[in-house]
Amino acid sequence: MKKMVVDILLFILMLMEYSKVYLPGEIHEIIGICLIILVILHLILNKKYFKSILKGKYPLKRSLMLIINILFIVTFSVTCITGILSSQNILTFLNIGSLTTIYLHKILLMPA
Repeated sequence: MKKMVVDILLFILMLMEYSKVYLPGEIHEIIGICLIILVILHLILNKKYFKSILKGKYPLKRSLMLIINILFIVTFSVTCITGILSSQNILTFLNIGSLTTIYLHKILLMPA
């Protein structure tokens, strides 16, 4: 039940972030922080997946799914890091961002 609630919340927040509707900066940052927390919860709740990575055979489909998951984790991590570094409303006390991090964050947020 917990997994389903976390996954539904993740889905809703991702739809809000990637929708074409303009979100004020504060709302965007709050949703981003909530997404980070929910993704961490999602990974903790699905720890069996990580335990099973080294077990069994790797046919093409399983290999591709692992590659996709690794790429998603890497791009999401970079998006989170650049988002935190370029915060202009909530995490301003960090004050370590630059235009480069803002541009990189925006590029990573663009849906394909």
